[in-house]
Amino acid sequence: MYFKTKEEISAYFSENPNLGYLALTDCPPEITGLPQLPSSLKDLSVGNCLGITSLPKLPHTLTSLCVDHCPELSTLPKLADSPHLRSLSFRNLPRIHGLPELSRSLNYFGVTNCPGITCLPQLPASLSILGIYNCPAITSLPQLPSLLTIFEVENCPELTFLPQLPSSLTFLKLGHLPNITNFPELPSSFRLLEVKNSLGVTRA
Repeated sequence: MYFKTKEEISAYFSENPNLGYLALTDCPPEITGLPQLPSSLKDLSVGNCLGITSLPKLPHTLTSLCVDHCPELSTLPKLADSPHLRSLSFRNLPRIHGLPELSRSLNYFGVTNCPGITCLPQLPASLSILGIYNCPAITSLPQLPSLLTIFEVENCPELTFLPQLPSSLTFLKLGHLPNITNFPELPSSFRLLEVKNSLGVTRA
């Protein structure tokens, strides 16, 4: 949905107090922030908003958040206060240098093209899918949750080791990790391993 001003967004929220889904795309650079989000909102997508520098407090009802190509965004809202957040994706955010504490209800977490991020916060026990792509500054990863089933890491050249793989893991994808020389023993539940352009990777 396209808006020219922040006031237009506020008016739209007032006209739709029970809004459940919102996709903001191609906002003009003049829009540097968003008004308070509707308390009913469950799914929020913000993409290609070139002037936005921060996001407002997330409603407790939110279940999905995707933020993509917001080059001026430097501040993320609290995520731990969203008890129903299941899906979280950050893409193409060059000014983000750290991530806040994650919601304990997350099922999917993806980070793509975020060159300023050097590490991830503690991962919630509920997480089952984790994807990290094109994050050149990440040097280490936290402990993987015991329910994780899918784990993908690609184009993270500074990553030097992989954490222990949980027994629930069924799929592991590694790509262009030149400083990884080995990874932990594969669990018995494991079904598929994909390795490409990962020089030096050997099984422990």
